[in-house]
Amino acid sequence: MSLSIYNLKVLRMVYESESIKAVAEKMFVSQSAVSHQLRVMEEYLGVELFERKGRNTIPTKAGHMVYGFVVNILDEFDKLHTSVQDIKKSKTGEINIAGSINLGTYLLPSIVSRFKEDYPLVHLNLHVYGSSEVLKITANGNIDFCIVPVKVESEHLIYEHIRSEEIVLTISPNAREDLTPKIMKDLESLPFVCAPKDTQFRKTIDSALESYGIIRSNIVMEVGHPEGTKQAVRAGLGLGMNFRFVVQEEIEMGLLEEIRIDGLRLYGDIYLAYRPHKYFLPIEKKLINFIKNELTLIE
Repeated sequence: MSLSIYNLKVLRMVYESESIKAVAEKMFVSQSAVSHQLRVMEEYLGVELFERKGRNTIPTKAGHMVYGFVVNILDEFDKLHTSVQDIKKSKTGEINIAGSINLGTYLLPSIVSRFKEDYPLVHLNLHVYGSSEVLKITANGNIDFCIVPVKVESEHLIYEHIRSEEIVLTISPNAREDLTPKIMKDLESLPFVCAPKDTQFRKTIDSALESYGIIRSNIVMEVGHPEGTKQAVRAGLGLGMNFRFVVQEEIEMGLLEEIRIDGLRLYGDIYLAYRPHKYFLPIEKKLINFIKNELTLIE
C-alpha cells in the first residue's frame, strides 16, 4: 500500500474543517469516499487519526502530529510544481556552459550578460578552459554544452558549426621595419609569439598556414593565454595571430597593428558541442539559440 498526494490533501481538508460532510461537498464526492481516504492513511500509518464527536470529525493526538508533516509535504510539493512550471515556461533554472579560453574570455561573457537581461532568474555558470579540457568535461556530462573553435571527432560529442571567424596577423606599431612581412614566404622565418604547440588553437593556426605552404620556423615565445600573447606582441617580441574578436579592441586603440598580406586569408571555425541524446530544457534551448544568433551577427 502506498500514499498519494490526494490522500494527503483529503486529510488536510478534513483536519482543517473538522467535517467529512463539508469536504465531500467541496470535492463533489460522497462522504464514504472521503472516509475511505482517511482509512487508507490510518492503515498505512497504523494509528487512528480522527474520531467522531457529534457531527464533527476531531483529530487524535496522532492526527495532530501527522497534520504538521502533511502540511509541510504539501507545501514542498506546491513549490516543486511551481518550480517545474517555471522551468517549462523558461523563467528560471541553472545552466552550466563552457568556452575555450578565446571564446570564454572575449565573446561569451558579454553574450551571456545580454541573455541575463532578458532572463534574470536564470543562474548561469560559464567555465573557461583550454579547448581539450572543455570538450572533455562536456563529454563527461559535467556541463550542458560548450562553444569551442575546434572539432575533435568523438562518439561522445555532437558538433554544430556556428560560424567561421577570421584569424588576424598583428604586430606592434613600434616594431622594427624588418619585422613586417611583405609576402607570405616571410612568415616562415619571422619571429612569432604563439599559443603552446599542444593546444588546439595552435594546431588550427598551423594547419591553416600549412594550407598555404607556410611552416613557421621562428617561434620565439609560447604563451598559454591570448592576453599574454598580445602583451608580448605589443612589446615588439614578434608577430601574433589570433581571432579578430581577440585583438579588435587593441587594433582600434592603436595598440596593435593589423597586417594584411596579399592572397592570405585565414579562418577558424566555431562550434557548439554537446553529448548525444542530451535533453535540453526550454531555457537551455533559448540560450543556445541566443548564442548562435549573437555569434552570427558579429562582423
